[in-house]
Amino acid sequence: MLKPVRFTVVEMSGSRFEMGRQYGKQCRTLIRKLAGRFDAMLVPEQYLAQARKIAIEALPVMKREAPHLVEEVEGIAAGAGLDFDDVFRLSCSQEMNSWQGCMRKRAENTVIDACSSFTVKHGDSSLVAWNMDWWIKWQPFMVLLHGQPDDGPRFLSFAMAGSVGRPGLSEGISIAANYVPYRADVDQPAGGEKWAGPGVPCLSSPAPLRR
Repeated sequence: MLKPVRFTVVEMSGSRFEMGRQYGKQCRTLIRKLAGRFDAMLVPEQYLAQARKIAIEALPVMKREAPHLVEEVEGIAAGAGLDFDDVFRLSCSQEMNSWQGCMRKRAENTVIDACSSFTVKHGDSSLVAWNMDWWIKWQPFMVLLHGQPDDGPRFLSFAMAGSVGRPGLSEGISIAANYVPYRADVDQPAGGEKWAGPGVPCLSSPAPLRR
């Protein structure tokens, strides 16, 4: 039987880089441990080199669309004493997993075993809930980020150690993160209970949460 786990709470404030640096410093051991295992946890050996290349190719898009998150990754890398590329990939877990699934032409892609989100209207406000349905091996690396950026509202965000976080809430908005299914091969038949596509992997970003 699984035991309850209290996640590490990371307190950070200031500029995006400074928040990342504080995060990296507070979780240095945990981040370095995950970074040393991360690629192999997601991608078979024969695809590792290409997967790393694919992940970093998303960087120009992130610099254009969410430069503040790139600054945060730079800070995390500085605080944890790691290379930028190795820390950037920590925010690309689902993208790398979906990519290798396409490379292996994995036939079944379903939302049944993935995360769930829902919201309930409650008076003049709403209650938002999210659960993470993924491999139990991630659990030791999960943290809760409590941030106060210089240029935005306070926020709480759930993250794998070293990633910029995805689901969470700020003083004005909440956001969930759900798996986007994909079709590994155009010749695969659509439909059926084990197929939830079509869909494409997309880089997760809590940017709306933090503005």
